[in-house]
Amino acid sequence: VNFNSGTQGGTSWSGKIIGAAHFGNNPTNHPIIIKLVSGDTSNWFIYLSGIHVTITKVKDWQSSLMGTLPAGNSETITNWRNSGLNLMIKVNEIDTNVTPSYASVEITFGPQN
Repeated sequence: VNFNSGTQGGTSWSGKIIGAAHFGNNPTNHPIIIKLVSGDTSNWFIYLSGIHVTITKVKDWQSSLMGTLPAGNSETITNWRNSGLNLMIKVNEIDTNVTPSYASVEITFGPQN
C-alpha cells in the first residue's frame, strides 16, 4: 500500500498489516508493507516485524531504523514533507497468536477534519 498524505493535512489510513512470513497465507489481502510517499528522494516503510511494527527510512540505498513500536505506542514524524504538520503512526494492536499475525495501525497526517 502506498500512503500519499499530500501536504495539506487531514488525511489518514487505518487497517491491518500482516507479517511477511504469512505472505502466502493472506486470505483477506491485508498489506505487508506500507510505503509512506515522502515527496523527496527518501522512502519510508512500515511493516510488522515479530512483536513490533518497524519504521524504516531508505535514502541513497542506505536504510535507517526510525522506530520500533509495540502495541499501544505511537511515533510522530515532525514537519512531514516540509508541511509544518506532523505525521503520526500509531499501533493499536499486535496479535501474533493468529495466522496470519497482524498489527492494527493508524496513520494520520495533520489535524483531522
